[in-house]
Amino acid sequence: LPNHMYLGTRFHKAVTSQISAYEAISPYADIVSINLYHRWTPDQRDLNKWSTAADKPLMFTEWYMKGIDSGMRNISGAGMTVNTQRERGMFYENFTLSLIRNPNVIGWHWFHYIDDGPLHCGLHSVNKGIVNTHFEPYPELIGAMKRINRVAYSLRDQLVGFSHPNLPDWAPIMEDPDFDEVETDRVYTTPIKYIQNG
Repeated sequence: LPNHMYLGTRFHKAVTSQISAYEAISPYADIVSINLYHRWTPDQRDLNKWSTAADKPLMFTEWYMKGIDSGMRNISGAGMTVNTQRERGMFYENFTLSLIRNPNVIGWHWFHYIDDGPLHCGLHSVNKGIVNTHFEPYPELIGAMKRINRVAYSLRDQLVGFSHPNLPDWAPIMEDPDFDEVETDRVYTTPIKYIQNG
């Protein structure tokens, strides 16, 4: 499909550590997509090794953290568990800063928008979302996402050391726009506005 961007098969579990999988997908994928769990911080050596083996950039398409203070049972799901929504936000900031600082990573996707409630998984409700099953946001998590996402490109420039070599000396580096300036569809709720990733 030469006119389509192919993200591959979303590597997960043991496949993420199998270099042969990255080598095998190299001729076919434009981007290698990975679901990454069971760690607080992505390992830079792994990110470099995976991208080098595939000769492709990486996108992290699934990862999240559960909070005990949600009142949900949280006994299923791949994400780890912390005590509070504030700690979920700290995890988001730490995880994404690790991704942003790696030049081989081009994006990420939190899993997922809304918590898993009784209708989705019976008694095994899980705090995966940025909103609960009543569409009420988790402010501390969303605040952390906002702090990172609204300056993601500026952070990238600083952490990777990108200097914009094609711009003349007099050209200013503009700050990332405020989402209120670029968001025109007012149908979206506040939480969705901030989940715009690099």
